[in-house]
Amino acid sequence: MAATCWCITFVIFALLIPVSFVTHLTGRLIYLACVVGLAILFLAIKFYKAEIITKNNANDFELPGLYLRRGEDSARRRTEIEIGTWAMGLLPPAKSVESDEDMRQCPICMEEYTRGESIQTFGVCDHDFHRSCLHSWLQRGKSSCSVCRLDLFV
Repeated sequence: MAATCWCITFVIFALLIPVSFVTHLTGRLIYLACVVGLAILFLAIKFYKAEIITKNNANDFELPGLYLRRGEDSARRRTEIEIGTWAMGLLPPAKSVESDEDMRQCPICMEEYTRGESIQTFGVCDHDFHRSCLHSWLQRGKSSCSVCRLDLFV
């Protein structure tokens, strides 16, 4: 940081000195070389610092394709739970399995429904799930039906 400030200050002072003060051609070339050299030095320091920051941030990613910082992962998880809870409120009321013709299996856990068990219909497509399975499905951030992939929020 101090080197950058020093370079900027020197370039400003160098630009404030009129070229007419430098009398000889050699002096003018030295003056011009100093100004250009300092500008290049300033840009090199700037890009070097940007490269260091990029390398330090590379350690914050969990997986190459995920692009989540470690601190953002827990915030995202809390948001998924809130959306899942809110989505459960959008669904029609749960019903209970009463007859043998309702004896199918839950597409999420693949277990058969039993009498008296609470099943939940996914609102947009009428597929049935165990209420607890659908609740955990929605709280994992999934808002589409696991069978037909229709989105609840469309």
